Amino acid sequence: MLHKQTPNIAGIILTGGKSSRMGTDKAHLPWQGGRLVDYVANILKETHIEKLYVSGHIAGYRSIIDALPNKGPVGGICSTLHHLKNRFSHLIFVPVDLPFLSAACVNIVLSMNENEVQYIEGHPLPFCLQVTPHTLHHAQLIYQSLQNGRDISVKQYLSGLKERVLPISTDCEKALRNTNTPEQWQEVHNEHSHE
Repeated sequence: MLHKQTPNIAGIILTGGKSSRMGTDKAHLPWQGGRLVDYVANILKETHIEKLYVSGHIAGYRSIIDALPNKGPVGGICSTLHHLKNRFSHLIFVPVDLPFLSAACVNIVLSMNENEVQYIEGHPLPFCLQVTPHTLHHAQLIYQSLQNGRDISVKQYLSGLKERVLPISTDCEKALRNTNTPEQWQEVHNEHSHE
């Protein structure tokens, strides 16, 4: 896997959103004896990613505040990439709202070759990004668009890069199911209690 051959990789948990649909900060939702952010961090550690950051601010984590507030995950991605651009060769971006995330699924995303970015079909997050002059320039252009008032989705961000879209496995379908509302969070708890 990439991270064993290339130890110069960091994991970034995207936590900077307003969580308006959930009504509370998703990162701090209680999950499996800790918070949801701790669960996601532990999954990344299982894949031997030792350098972890959060996009946003969470006590106990290296935090990178969005340079442009309220610009969604792409604002956090651009801010993080600018902050870490000279320190790592690869970055994996993972949203905090994946209560069933698995190390096996993260390892699939990490299995990069020469692609600039890699993710699983139908799920632009999580994605693994190679830090190159082109990916940095691309992020700078996206950042300028955000400054000019444009809203940009993660899918739009990725479309400007040399991407590899991996087929989804049955295991990853559940692992990549996110949760955005109190009703979805209740479904997660109901499903977990029956496992």
